[in-house]
Amino acid sequence: MSIWILLIALIVVFGAIGFFLGGVRAAVTMGGLLVALMLARSLAPMGAKLLPVLGVKNIVGIWLLSPIVVVVLLALVFLGISFAVHVMVAKSIKSKNDDVLWLGFQRANKHLGACVGLAGGIACFFAIGAMAYSIGYATIQLSGDTIPSSVSWLNAFRSDMQATGFDRVFAKLDKAPPKFYETADVLGLIYQNPILQSRLNTYPPFLTLMERQEFQDISTDKEYNDLIFSKGNIASIVEHPKTLGIISNPEIRAEFENTDLADLKAYLKTGKSPKYDDEKILGRWVLDKDALLTHLKKTKPDMRSSELLALKQLMEKFPKVTMLATVDNRTIFKVDGVIPDPAATPAAPAAAQPTIDPRMAARYGRNLAPPAARPAAPKPAATPGVRPPPILQLSGEGTWKPFAGEYQLSIPDGKQKAEAQVRVDQDELILSKGDQTLVFAKVE
Repeated sequence: MSIWILLIALIVVFGAIGFFLGGVRAAVTMGGLLVALMLARSLAPMGAKLLPVLGVKNIVGIWLLSPIVVVVLLALVFLGISFAVHVMVAKSIKSKNDDVLWLGFQRANKHLGACVGLAGGIACFFAIGAMAYSIGYATIQLSGDTIPSSVSWLNAFRSDMQATGFDRVFAKLDKAPPKFYETADVLGLIYQNPILQSRLNTYPPFLTLMERQEFQDISTDKEYNDLIFSKGNIASIVEHPKTLGIISNPEIRAEFENTDLADLKAYLKTGKSPKYDDEKILGRWVLDKDALLTHLKKTKPDMRSSELLALKQLMEKFPKVTMLATVDNRTIFKVDGVIPDPAATPAAPAAAQPTIDPRMAARYGRNLAPPAARPAAPKPAATPGVRPPPILQLSGEGTWKPFAGEYQLSIPDGKQKAEAQVRVDQDELILSKGDQTLVFAKVE
C-alpha cells in the first residue's frame, strides 16, 4: 500500500509544482533533479560531511540522509537557474510578439509545466524506489523490536515492492555494488543471531584481529553485550563507544574491507570456511592437558603409579598455552603463567628454639634446658621420570608450512628457532620436537 501512496503523492505534488513553475522553469528544475538523482551516490560523502554541521550526529541517520541532502541541494541550485532561464525566454517572447501570443504562451507554459512535473514525479518515484531497494535490503535485516518510524516506513516500502512486483523493476535500476549486499547479509546474520559472534573469534583471517585490545574489552563489557544480545536499536549499537572505537580504527577497518564476505557468510552459517578449510592447521589451539597426559602414558606404559600420580599433580599446575596458526603462515604461542619445576621442593622452615628466663634456669637447673634440635628431614628426591614438556621456550612467534602431508613449524626455542613437526587429526594437533610432544585441542 505504501508504494502506491508514494507514487500518487509524487505525481500530485510534482504536477502542482510544475504547473505553478511553468514549462521552462519546470523543465530546468526537473532536469537538474534527474542529474542530482544520478549523482546522489557518488556525491553522498559530501552530504555526510555537511550533516554534522546541520546537527545530525547519528551515524545511521547520516548514512541514510546524505544522498537525500545532495539531491535537495542540487535541485535548489537548478531551481535558481530555472528562474534566470525563464526570464530570458519570457523577455524574448514578449518583446517580439503581441499580447495575444504572450497570453497564449503563459497558458501553454503552465500546462506544459504540469506535464513536465508529472514526468518528473514518475522519474523521482523510480529513483527513490531504486535507492530504497538497496537501503531497505539492509534495514530489514538490521531491524529489531524497537526501530525508528522512518526505518519502519522504509521496511514496509521495501516489503511492498515484492508484493506488487516493483522489486523486479527497481532491481534493474539499482546501482549498489555486490559488496553492499554481502555486507548487509553478514551484519544481518550477526545482528539477528548474536551467538554467531563467537564464530568471528575463530574465523582464520580474524585470529590475530580478535586478539586486539578493542575486541578483548568488548568481551568483558556487560552493558554492550546486553545491548547486542537483546537486539537493541541498531543506531544505539553503532553509536556505542565500543563500536565507534572499532569503526574509527583504520587498521581494523582495512582488515574488514579486505575480507572475503562470501566466505565469511558461509563460515557464520556452517562453521566451515570453503576458502580455508583445506589448511587444517589454521585456527586457535589450546594445550589439552588430559590428552597430553594420555599421550605420555602411552609412550611409557610401564609407568609406576607414583610417577603417574606425580605427573597428574604436575599437569594440574600447568599454565594455559595457546597457539595461533594464521593465514599468513605465522604461529603465535602464548603462555599464561609459569610452569612448575617438579624437582623444586620448598625447604621446611627451621623450628624456632624456645627461650628460657635466666632466673628460672638458675633455680631449676638443667631440667629446663631446651631439648636438642632434631636434625632436619632430608629433602625428598624428585620423582624420577616426571618432567614437564618444555613449554616456556614456545612463547613467541614462528612460522608454519606444509610438509609431506603434515606441517613443519619453525618455533621459538629460547633465543633461537627450532624445527618441529605437526600432525592435525580432526580437532587435535600433535606437535613433536625430537622426543618431546605437546597435544593441543582446537578452540571452536
